[in-house]
Amino acid sequence: MNQTDLSAIIDVTEGIIQLLSKYESLTDNMISADLEVIQQVLLDRQDVVNQVEVLKKERDNLVEKQAIHMQRLLNLIIRYENTDAERLSDELLALKRKADEMKMIWQRVVKKEDSVRNTVQADMDKIKANIENSNKDKKLINYINTASGATDKGKLLDSST
Repeated sequence: MNQTDLSAIIDVTEGIIQLLSKYESLTDNMISADLEVIQQVLLDRQDVVNQVEVLKKERDNLVEKQAIHMQRLLNLIIRYENTDAERLSDELLALKRKADEMKMIWQRVVKKEDSVRNTVQADMDKIKANIENSNKDKKLINYINTASGATDKGKLLDSST
């Protein structure tokens, strides 16, 4: 394997790490945000995912150019598979460290996703409670209108609010 290809694979992997870090930062912004902010951040995160996919394809193309045995080894490394680090060259070890860093970032994001889900669920519960309260208010107004005889006096309460 030539050094230029391996350096390119490492550089592309570093680009993926940068994007995953941005994705993690966006996820952090979602943890305590309201639904409107979360919706926008979800769109921003999708943009990051699309960029990651482009870099992954670029990296995969570089890997496919290598000899079969090197392809297998590179794929093991970038897919977080177990490799014998003692038998790796310094350059492959650098790639393994980058892959490990990617894995750590992704594991942190997965944990943060639980907090985001909890935030969204809490907001949804609040919205549901507000809707239920709104429906109760309408029923109460309708009841008052019919029970108090306000209909006879032409003084209906507005039940549309």
